[in-house]
This record gives sequence, structure tokens and C-alpha cells, in this order.
Amino acid sequence: MPGDTLANSTSGTLTWTTPASALSQPGQYPINGGALMASNYVFTQAPANATALSLQPGTQPDILPITIDRAAMDGGQCSRASAISMGSQASGSCSAAGANTHHGDFASVN
Repeated sequence: MPGDTLANSTSGTLTWTTPASALSQPGQYPINGGALMASNYVFTQAPANATALSLQPGTQPDILPITIDRAAMDGGQCSRASAISMGSQASGSCSAAGANTHHGDFASVN
């Protein structure tokens, strides 16, 4: 209407909301306007608002290997881990006859 401005023809405070959060899966989410009212106007959402927010997949952190140096020998058997390193290959290895000589492979997310 002639002479109408946002200040003199509306009440309330315009807000924008979305159901997306920091824990949301990647995808498209709506952005919804609301809380603004007017006696002579009807507010509707633009169709594009239904998919206006696009969340992209995050990047995975580098996974560093953890290597256990099993070079500590006790009578030809792997007796204990003598060193643990993250992100690089530890020197030394141990192999001995018998069962259970493999102590495991581990990955770190740090």
C-alpha cells in the first residue's frame, strides 16, 4: 500500500530458522522465515527456501598408524613392547615361532 514501510506496517521480529544442526547429516534443509506479522499482508515462503541450506560432508581427519616396536626380546620371544610411536614406523620388529606373536594393529583418529 502507498506509504507502507516495514516499520509502520509490520509487527514482530523477523526470524530465520532451520531444522539443521551441527549434528545433521549432509543434505539440503529448509530455511524458514517467521514471526513477522502484518494486518494487510500475507507472508509466504519462497519455494526455493525449502532447499536453501545445503550441508556438505565434512573432511575426515588423518588417521595416523600406531606402531609398537616389539624388538624387545626375552629368550627369542616377544616379551613386551619397548616403544610405541604414532604417525611413523617404529624401528625393529620381532617374530618368534609359536602362537599369538601378533599383538595387533591400531589406528588413531588424533
